[in-house]
Amino acid sequence: MQTLEKALRHRLAAAGPGGAGASGAGRAPCMLRSVLHCDPRAFRPFPAAASPGSSALPEHPWRRAAERHVAWTLMANSPAAEELRTATVDLVGRLGAARDHAAAALQADPWLDPMLALRLMKRIEFLVRRLPADLPPLSPAEAGLLIAVPFLHETLWTALVARATVAHPGGPGPGGRLPGGDDADRAEFENFTRLHPRLLRRIDRTRRTGDTGAAEAIGWWLAHRWVARRPVSYRGPALAGLLVGVDPDTPAGEVFTAGRASALLTAMRADPAHLNRPGQAAVLRDLVTVAPATGDEMTLRERLVGYLVTVGQRMALEPAALPDVIVEHLGVGDPVDLALLGETIRGAQWQHRGRSGRALSARCQHQAVQVALERHTAELDSLLAEAHRAAGEIPALAYLPTHATAEAVRAVEVDGQPVYSSAGAQFRLAEDKVQELLMGEQLYTNRGLAIREFYQNALDACRYRRAREQTAARSRGARRPSPASRRRGRRSHGMERLIVDGDDAMIVTMLRDPRGRYADRPFSRAEILIASHRLRRTPRRIVDRLAELGFAVPARDTFDR
Repeated sequence: MQTLEKALRHRLAAAGPGGAGASGAGRAPCMLRSVLHCDPRAFRPFPAAASPGSSALPEHPWRRAAERHVAWTLMANSPAAEELRTATVDLVGRLGAARDHAAAALQADPWLDPMLALRLMKRIEFLVRRLPADLPPLSPAEAGLLIAVPFLHETLWTALVARATVAHPGGPGPGGRLPGGDDADRAEFENFTRLHPRLLRRIDRTRRTGDTGAAEAIGWWLAHRWVARRPVSYRGPALAGLLVGVDPDTPAGEVFTAGRASALLTAMRADPAHLNRPGQAAVLRDLVTVAPATGDEMTLRERLVGYLVTVGQRMALEPAALPDVIVEHLGVGDPVDLALLGETIRGAQWQHRGRSGRALSARCQHQAVQVALERHTAELDSLLAEAHRAAGEIPALAYLPTHATAEAVRAVEVDGQPVYSSAGAQFRLAEDKVQELLMGEQLYTNRGLAIREFYQNALDACRYRRAREQTAARSRGARRPSPASRRRGRRSHGMERLIVDGDDAMIVTMLRDPRGRYADRPFSRAEILIASHRLRRTPRRIVDRLAELGFAVPARDTFDR
């Protein structure tokens, strides 16, 4: 090698600046560098020169990432390996250019994550590295799909959202939408938005109050969700158009078919049990032969690839695919900041837990983000359980993480204190849904039944109040308190002195707000015991105090001293 290097340096020096045949002064001399250790499949000694008259464009980051993917080092030798590798890298490069072109029309979309594809690729690399060496190695077809599908996923959804102009917010059209688009698409989108009436009302309210940023963020979320739920998104011309550059008469054409890509992309958006559901075996099979009875024949474990890319997609934390609790906290008094959400996602890590588990570690600026990440991690945990159920047919799945938790998701701390308290977050997050359920004709299509139900509720409230007053009178051995004395007791500050903490949300609600939903219901013995434990007071003392304030309580003799 030293002799060869010396001879090459001598010939290059004799050729002059720029090498043999170089024209023009000022060109840098050709550099020679000796590399002792490298992957021969990744070695490119002479990169392709630009065509005459064309300007050299910088290489897309996606292409470089595809060339260096760890899956290439783990695949088995095959006559079609090098050809498929070149075709895969070229495909990823074209996808990168297509994605950038589509993203140019989505500059105002706050849900767009430019690092999603690379983050997804890294999660899949992590999963691939866990596969043992004694099992059959990855085939070139499996490696090509594992590398290309993350970039295909990001490009397809970005292009579809960019084309769905009927769903773009911020325009002068009806409902704040951009004009144009197909009438059928517009009607379909309007039918979809009717499934989210609360978000539509919030868009109108935030526009009236001048909070256009929140209105547009909700509108872009609706656009993403509408595109993701349309069946045509997974098998329409948009997907086929992204694969046009793949020659169907080559091994890459046998691997990157529109049907296989559609099935993999569908699995990435489906529920955790999708790949184990009966009937899916005909779509993504456990083992299939690609280019059979040819010199390029290779195996492909489609369902293994499906599980790897689906688990990777959940671990990548795609913003627009997180639970709805995020968008439900836009345009409210304490809203989620989507820019801070992006920082939380980019800083999130999957730490090792136990023997083979993973715990999501993230620092959140808002309690809704924490709840969303906890629910998302629970869905990933269900997906991993489904994958291990299929390990009998696909042994490689046994080496995936066994479970996932969100135990390391915490609030950001400022000066040693968390920016929010997670206690009771689950109850507050459901208030809008309960309100939506109880409004309009959600419960009763017959207005007469609704009026009768309201009357029955009022009658029950009167009965509860009477029972409370009678029980309070018996427990004190005195006459029934007058309404004036009862109001004075409720307005007194003695209850505030009795309450020393706010851990139990139900007890606090009953005691601090006598006009709340629990005000007219007698206290139960279990509630008294809970309050005794929480407030560190004897049950009899709590019973006596509640009775003094006019609440219906159990007999004090039923409690120990």
